[in-house]
Amino acid sequence: MAVSDEQRCAFKQEWTGDSFSLPADMQPAQLPAAKLRAVPELPSIVIAPANNSSGLAPNPSVRLENPVVNPTFGGAPGHRTQADVRRETGAYREDIRTAVSEFPPIFQTDYILVQLPGIPLAVHCVCNGTLLEQATEKEMKFTTVEYSHTPQPGIPGLWGTFQKKENPTYNRLDKKSGTKFIRHSAVGRAHVVVYSLQMFTDSSIEGKPLRISEESLQQLARIRPDEYAMPQSIPASHAAVCAAPTAARAARNDEPDEDDADDEEEDPPAPIPDDFVACAWEEGSPIEDFFLWSKFGKERTPAWHRGYVVRCLEADRADGFTHDAKFAGERHPRGTTLTAEAAAEGVLVLMRPVADPMPARAGRTRSTATRQH
Repeated sequence: MAVSDEQRCAFKQEWTGDSFSLPADMQPAQLPAAKLRAVPELPSIVIAPANNSSGLAPNPSVRLENPVVNPTFGGAPGHRTQADVRRETGAYREDIRTAVSEFPPIFQTDYILVQLPGIPLAVHCVCNGTLLEQATEKEMKFTTVEYSHTPQPGIPGLWGTFQKKENPTYNRLDKKSGTKFIRHSAVGRAHVVVYSLQMFTDSSIEGKPLRISEESLQQLARIRPDEYAMPQSIPASHAAVCAAPTAARAARNDEPDEDDADDEEEDPPAPIPDDFVACAWEEGSPIEDFFLWSKFGKERTPAWHRGYVVRCLEADRADGFTHDAKFAGERHPRGTTLTAEAAAEGVLVLMRPVADPMPARAGRTRSTATRQH
């Protein structure tokens, strides 16, 4: 499109002036509010399945311009964060999984049991080729990473451990040798035996391999009873997962028995650093550093996780989260629940630096604990 010299100068002034006038520390959040680019609120629509009976090809622009989850984040403080995108994506996936559909959903990072021609049944992880709004479509082709199985001695079936299957011909200096781990392209529904496989990490073994949950193995036994029948007793490797304690313990009698006392001693105290001290929950006081006793991701048992608050969320959310917090070892903040009840139960420990009881740290936004009853 041709533009006049005046228009071109105006465009140049806009992009080299306001848009690029970052402060010395290069942090866009330090710009005046009028110069910050607002994150658009993209509308969501219901996408018609690609296997419609109209015979018309699906419109790709509809999928691009109206995603089911707004993928944008960043901008001024208080705008959408990556934690918001992850939370909404997870909520959308959960809605699709619980909804009635002709074909079970397949999402990115899902574990599934796959039977490819000439290859034994194996655990695969979906790594490419699936989109949120296409999860329940009939015709799907996607890429997976295959996992190798190390059987559990004396127990037939898939009760052993799983790790990514290495490519024996891999050479990092030769791209033609393929990827480090075995991948399969053009995998479809015809190859899937069990959807939404539940896996957990066995942290008692070096390398922390994965195991298939008892529930998923029961599902496999119903589909292929002759090959993968359930054993007479559940192996100890899986029974321990079923008996793992929850973060918040159940109410106890006034006179706990010896077993209960032993259980209490097994829970270690929060590993508060030497330069920090624990502090009591006070209504209306700011929350920053804390330890949370919980199970993250595929952990088998609860553990203490250190974090600090990034943002205080609005009260009475449907998902129950009260804050966005950044936890040690994680790249992005996640939604979490920090309440007076959790502090009273001992699963939440607040702390502050010894030298500064009310620190104001660079790069952190202090939040206030309000409405947390």
